[in-house]
Amino acid sequence: ELLPPSERGFAPLPGDAPVRGLRRTAASEEPPPAATAAAATAAASAIALPPEELARSRTAAWVRRTLSPLGLRFCPYTASAEVSGSGLESFGVRPAPIAYAHSEAGSVASLLVDFWAAACGMAEGGEESCSSIVLSAPSWDDRWGEWHRTVFPLLEASVLAAGLGRTLGIVCFHPQYETPSDAWLARHRFGHMHSPSKLRRYLREHDAALAARSSESDLRWAGSYQRRSP
Repeated sequence: ELLPPSERGFAPLPGDAPVRGLRRTAASEEPPPAATAAAATAAASAIALPPEELARSRTAAWVRRTLSPLGLRFCPYTASAEVSGSGLESFGVRPAPIAYAHSEAGSVASLLVDFWAAACGMAEGGEESCSSIVLSAPSWDDRWGEWHRTVFPLLEASVLAAGLGRTLGIVCFHPQYETPSDAWLARHRFGHMHSPSKLRRYLREHDAALAARSSESDLRWAGSYQRRSP
């Protein structure tokens, strides 16, 4: 139910939100004018950033909010927006910085060039210089079909063709990510979320009651959500 006009207003989204914007609030929640002005100034400054810096800022905020223990903890190995590879010391892996890369490429060929430039830099720098790369490619944000059917399988094939399948692992994220069908995953498992049937098996081991009341669509939505980037 909508609040009456006298009791509703708008406030800026938190500073770590993936995009700058406003949320509807009750009048009692409205920030003081100084706070609103400061948020508006910060938003304007962010919009004025070069595309690469803006993408890095928003992507890092997403890593902090969703993957790290400061947020939803989707990745147990991400310590913060700056460091990952955490919790694997017993396997001889030491935490190292996260590298943020950006590609404006709208074609597959140009994207492959940018991907391999980042991947080669990581491989040449060694494990201590970089634990992982978060590569943003905003030209593909509205092209999920192409990304999951063509681009990501090609990235996988190029890693395997280079003989680096056990050195580089790539993980598929996208703003419109949907867990592929079981038939697709049987052929292209590399880097994708587990199927709902496999998620149900995992859930039964940890919370049988929750597994029993979670439908197929619930599990597909939850799995897909974990792979949705800003």
